Order: sequence, then C-alpha cells, then structure tokens
Amino acid sequence: MLIDLLKFKLRNFWVRRMRQRCKNRDFTLIANNCIAGVVLHDLGVRFDTPTVNLFIKFPGYISFLKNMRQILECEELVEITPPHSSLGYPVGRLGDDVVIDFLHYSTFDEAKQAWEKRKRRIHWDNLYVVLVERDGCTVDDLRAFDALEFKHKVALVHRPVEGIGCAHVMRGFEEESEVGDIFGYCGRIGHRVYDQFDWSSFLNKN
Repeated sequence: MLIDLLKFKLRNFWVRRMRQRCKNRDFTLIANNCIAGVVLHDLGVRFDTPTVNLFIKFPGYISFLKNMRQILECEELVEITPPHSSLGYPVGRLGDDVVIDFLHYSTFDEAKQAWEKRKRRIHWDNLYVVLVERDGCTVDDLRAFDALEFKHKVALVHRPVEGIGCAHVMRGFEEESEVGDIFGYCGRIGHRVYDQFDWSSFLNKN
C-alpha cells in the first residue's frame, strides 16, 4: 500500500512536468487504441479526437488513416454484432472494413454520441497520429503507416523494424510478438511504460 501511494505521488510529479513541457494545447491525437485518451488525460487537455476509449484492429486502422477525412465526413458509424457477442462492450463499423471496438463504453448509443461530438473537434491543421503495434498489426501495416503523408506520426513497436523511419521501440517487449501492456507502472519512480516515448517533444512540433 505504501509503495502504491509513493508511485501515485511520483506519477503526479511526472504528469505536472509533462504538462509544463507541452506548449501545444490545441491539437488532435489519433491512435488505434487507448493511448490517445491516456496521454490527453495526463496533459489535462480536452479530448479533441474521436479515438478515445476504444481500439481499431488492423488492417482497418490503416484504411481509416488513408481516407480519414472522407470516412469521418461521409461514412455513418453503424453498430455491428461481433463474432464473439459476449465481449461486453459495443462494436461499430465505418465503411466496409473499419471496425471499432468501443472497449470502455456501456452502449453503442453512448459510444456513437461521444464519437460524433469529438470528431467535430478535430484540428486538421494540427494533427498527430500514433500507431501501437498490436491487435493484428503486421510489418506490411507498419510500412503502409510509414508511407502515409502525415507531418507528425510515430509507430510504437516492440523491436526495431528495418526501413520504418517513424518507429520508436518500446523496451521490454523484445521477446513478444507485439507491444504489450504499455499502461502499467515500470520501475519505482512513477513512470509508466508509455513514458519511454517523449510525448511533450512530439506534440510540440507544431
């Protein structure tokens, strides 16, 4: 209990430091899983992105990024019944192949309302895109992501991938097949695994 309290207090210190360093406050962070919401929460900024509290499997995420503006403006989010209907959370689809697992929502209506509200907040002129290598992500998906013409993007990978210029290796997953849990604490000074990447420096490149 004492160790957990210490980690919590140290975590607050790192979060305050992160907020002080991040000068960019009006931006959109797009991601294929919950990392967007977690980072935005750490920074204390509004969720100006629809990709919060959810995950998008591959290759659907690449399809979404390739035509993101058109998909968001023209495609209606519809509810689908997943192959395993006992998931316990709603699932939606955009277009033909972008399936969205709304992991932290109770109902599809709640998820859709949040999605529609937040997609209207997107800062198209201040956009940052993240890929976390998991949920079916292949080397071909990484290459496709690396080729996308986003000014600010990063692929968080479990080990070096030749030819992927936007890759950042997340240490600790070298023996695994993908990036594992990056939200847990690591060490004794309040860091979480995703702190291996310098989010403030990344987001200050506006």
